[in-house]
Amino acid sequence: MKSFLSNTILLLIIIFLIAATYGVWQLKDRHPDLSWEINSIQAEGKIRVGAAALPIVPKYFETWSDKNNDAQYDANIDEFNNANDNGKFDAIWLAGFQPRRPMQGVHDSIWASAIVIEVGKKQIGILSLDVIGLGNDQCWEIRKRVKEKTGVEHIYVLSTHNHQAPDLIGLWGAKEFSSGVNQDYLDYLIDQSVQSLILAFESRQDARITLGQDSISAKVLLQDSRPPFVSNPTVNSLQAKSIRTNQTIATLVNWGNHVETLWDQNIELTADFVHYLRKGITDGVVHEDETIVSAQSGICIFVPGAIGGLMTTSPDLSIRHPATKVVYTKPSFDKAEAQGYALAKIVTESLQQEGAPCFFHTTLTSHQQAIELPLSNTNFRLGAYLGLLDRGTTSWMQVRSEVGFWQLGPASFMHVPGELYPELFIGGIEEPEGADFANLALEVPSLQSVMPGKYRWLMGLSNDMVGYIVPRSQWDVEAPFTYDKSEAPYGEGMSLGPETAPKIHAALLSLLARSSQLEEGN
Repeated sequence: MKSFLSNTILLLIIIFLIAATYGVWQLKDRHPDLSWEINSIQAEGKIRVGAAALPIVPKYFETWSDKNNDAQYDANIDEFNNANDNGKFDAIWLAGFQPRRPMQGVHDSIWASAIVIEVGKKQIGILSLDVIGLGNDQCWEIRKRVKEKTGVEHIYVLSTHNHQAPDLIGLWGAKEFSSGVNQDYLDYLIDQSVQSLILAFESRQDARITLGQDSISAKVLLQDSRPPFVSNPTVNSLQAKSIRTNQTIATLVNWGNHVETLWDQNIELTADFVHYLRKGITDGVVHEDETIVSAQSGICIFVPGAIGGLMTTSPDLSIRHPATKVVYTKPSFDKAEAQGYALAKIVTESLQQEGAPCFFHTTLTSHQQAIELPLSNTNFRLGAYLGLLDRGTTSWMQVRSEVGFWQLGPASFMHVPGELYPELFIGGIEEPEGADFANLALEVPSLQSVMPGKYRWLMGLSNDMVGYIVPRSQWDVEAPFTYDKSEAPYGEGMSLGPETAPKIHAALLSLLARSSQLEEGN
């Protein structure tokens, strides 16, 4: 009996040690060499721009039959095509909405699109990926490899937050406690991302830049689905044209809305409305011999804005096609096309407005800083420990993330690592009755109000994906709930925790102060 108890205790100790060792390994810092200091660059001179785009469509996936048309794979009902005869469903799991949503085919390509802007002898690199998000650890891997090949110090890796692309976070796999990340695909995406940035760097040429902005027209294309109802419909654009040929090199577009117009029943790989935005800007839109959108050529790159709160084009919102005038409400590729082409029209018209700034010589400053954020979300902690979320920690339940800020002439660009609630950017934070924290709002002033220049961009999901960035005074997971709701609002469950917003806000104010000091020093 004593021997049995001793052996049992010994076995339990061994199991505990194995589990603890596994957890420590999963939570180790992936980039312990990184500095916590603010990294800044400054330059003045002529502008050179290069751009490139490479596909990031999965090379291999197995198809399936959705017998009950619920867009979820059920092994007891649905069937899959076992193309490699290994007896397993080698699926690519789509991210967003419900789990167990395997990719069935390719409607249109998803891309790793890059632009490199050089002023004097300094460069800014921007990479946009048609995926739901990419963690800070993977972003750093891309940036380190690009810097080694090109010397570019400041690179911003963004995700469009596409809900119709492969899971790169780990939350949408085949079953509970099963990651949806395919490591072979992730490796391929990183390789393509690195190469896209390198190609953009190598293609640099003398360029002039035009800035566009429309703060009204896109309001009908999105809605705020959580009070307080604060949205930022502004569409920002930056277009670079070759000095030598006058051909468009790239058009960079920024707008704050979830890329989820096709909603939750789609099982085809697609860039959603972003595909049609790019197509409309690059190729133009013509209907019955009438030019609706003039073709710009070049490479179109989309980057998201403040999409928390929650900015969406839901199945309740109707979109009018700018060419055919047909109105679409139900999620469909027709609706996505209508939305993308409408945005393309807004962008091209704003770039062609009289008085739009155009310059070929300017100043550039950029500031980046790694920050620590508390990993308070219990489910995220468990996911990180189990390896479902591939997320390293820098100390006990603290994760490395990042903020950034840069200026190019009359335009300023603020980068946040997740889905920022618009009220943090443009103002309108509330302290509703029933919120979990009674203290006053911490994230003041609004970020946009302290940014310099007329053209002020908020660029979300930059160099990380930490989920929703919720104002602390609106945080609400415990009853009674805000705005007389019967249940907790959506958002907090997909956030690191209530301290995320105050810490990011404070770090961004610090970067802005740093930028002002450097300018005064000159």
